[in-house]
Amino acid sequence: MFPVIYSFGLQDAVSASTIGALFIAVPSAFESMGPLGRIVGFVFFLVLALGAITSTISLLEVVTASVMDEFGASRRKRHCRPARSLRLLGVVPALDTDALGLMDKIVGEFVLLAGGLILALFAGWRLRGPVARSC
Repeated sequence: MFPVIYSFGLQDAVSASTIGALFIAVPSAFESMGPLGRIVGFVFFLVLALGAITSTISLLEVVTASVMDEFGASRRKRHCRPARSLRLLGVVPALDTDALGLMDKIVGEFVLLAGGLILALFAGWRLRGPVARSC
């Protein structure tokens, strides 16, 4: 990725964002390939979208299973509300790359840190016995 960014002089446009690298540098590389680049680019972004959809389904399954365990209803009923909420949350970043960059920055700098801290606190207070070593 870095050779593409530097060979096309996209350092300022991409900066430190993964979004800029994906949606600015990669299309520039495919454009430089000529007509074949359009086909390769289409297939690349199609596979990228497929990967995003499958990742979303697996992440939504965690939320659905937690809600089912907590409230004891059917999968269909407990799947719809979290799915709608997440879909609404994703509309703004899907339409505006600045919002997508802001959410990427917030999640990358704060949410991941908070999740690690919560996991460490949970493991420290909830696990009572000695933890067996696996190796």
